[in-house]
Amino acid sequence: MSGSRSPQVLIVGAGPAGLCCAVACAVRGLKVVVLERHATMPIDKACGEGLMPDAVEVLLQLGVDPEGGEIAGIRYEGDGHTVSGSFAEGRRGLGVRRTELSKALFERALELGVEVRTGDGLVDVEQAGALSFVTTSQSGEWRPRAIVGADGSRSLVRKLAGLDQPTLTHRARRCPVRVGIRRHFRGTETQPARDRVEVFWADGVEGYLTPLANGMFGLAFLFSPTKAARQFAVASGASRGTAFEQQLRKFPELRERVAQAEPATSVRGVGPLRVASRALAAGNVALVGDAGGYIDAITGEGMAIAFAEATLLAGELADETQDAASALTRYRRTAQARRRLPNALVEGALVLSRRPGLRRRFLRSLERKPALFDSLLALHARAVPDRAVARIALELGARMALGRRA
Repeated sequence: MSGSRSPQVLIVGAGPAGLCCAVACAVRGLKVVVLERHATMPIDKACGEGLMPDAVEVLLQLGVDPEGGEIAGIRYEGDGHTVSGSFAEGRRGLGVRRTELSKALFERALELGVEVRTGDGLVDVEQAGALSFVTTSQSGEWRPRAIVGADGSRSLVRKLAGLDQPTLTHRARRCPVRVGIRRHFRGTETQPARDRVEVFWADGVEGYLTPLANGMFGLAFLFSPTKAARQFAVASGASRGTAFEQQLRKFPELRERVAQAEPATSVRGVGPLRVASRALAAGNVALVGDAGGYIDAITGEGMAIAFAEATLLAGELADETQDAASALTRYRRTAQARRRLPNALVEGALVLSRRPGLRRRFLRSLERKPALFDSLLALHARAVPDRAVARIALELGARMALGRRA
């Protein structure tokens, strides 16, 4: 034990969520320490690597501008339908390798004076009166004003702080277990829609082709494996490679395009995807991003949610008129309210994934009125006011109902 330390903010996890929170706190003048169990940076993991416009805007406001492929919208293809939607004028997404994103955030954090301690894993989160303190494997005990769990969907902070929700809701238990795999390729000539994330739909699986920088693209699949294969995300590279090829075979045209490209990385996997927390904060412990709960990657909103929560939390902690408990109570209420819309969009997309007939009517509706797809993307990227949600939902519902009778 090397003694007690008391930074204003102690963040567990040096992935994009944790580093974004560190940067957001540091630009507001807070003293920040980040603990990361991995010994080297940046850290890679399976990820779709597409940033929505609202995520890009948060990064730019924090002085972070990672190298990536510009994304102007989304293109859906499946069940004999193809439809392309664009982000609002003046807004852009970005296809960024996770390692590049982490590197850019890490460098900005160091520039702002954030202390990042690598190879120092969390051991325990213990209660001391109304507050909690942290013990780590290398540096001992820390007694910060606020503890932030940004350690991903398998968050140890969430578990040790008593914020885990091991029992999913009845609806969640009925949903198939979902996992994800990703690989990078070189060869942008395989992408006719080079300024779009291309989403390919088939029964039980979606493929995501994301343009990146320097002539590369990422290909990811989300699907429900067999019960025996549910641990493939932590299995051998050969097992993940086999799973990747099995999913690619379900998209003959995509497979033909990818065959022209050169693999640039090995296959990475992640899953099961759905996890839940009881709350996003309690006492002086807060959760950010996937650590606060995660449903699925089907809408690609994970980073946008994490970055929004990181900046929201930083703003509350920098408010000197309130103590840490009050700041985190305000954070919890606002962040949980903000998650309702993206969570509803994810659940809706999962219904489309499981029900081919409904998915065909959805794609047909967007194909017949592309402006409706633009409206959905604006909703997705927080570019329309809340009052527009009902209007967009009603129009889409009406068109899908008409499509059923057609």
